[in-house]
Amino acid sequence: MVAAALFALRPAGWELVLVVAVLQSVAELFVVRNYGFAMIFITPLALLMNLLVGTAPTDVLLRDRAL
Repeated sequence: MVAAALFALRPAGWELVLVVAVLQSVAELFVVRNYGFAMIFITPLALLMNLLVGTAPTDVLLRDRAL
């Protein structure tokens, strides 16, 4: 759901880099304490990084992740 919300915002350029950096920082803070909670940030991070290289449509990524 977090990834879908971030994809709906359609960040591009520096906005995308900033969102990726924030997600990476927050994930690193939580991964030691609670890996399950950190996945809330790791999943959108991985999916948003696809926008940096543009290899797959976002709707396909979200659908596959949900399944």
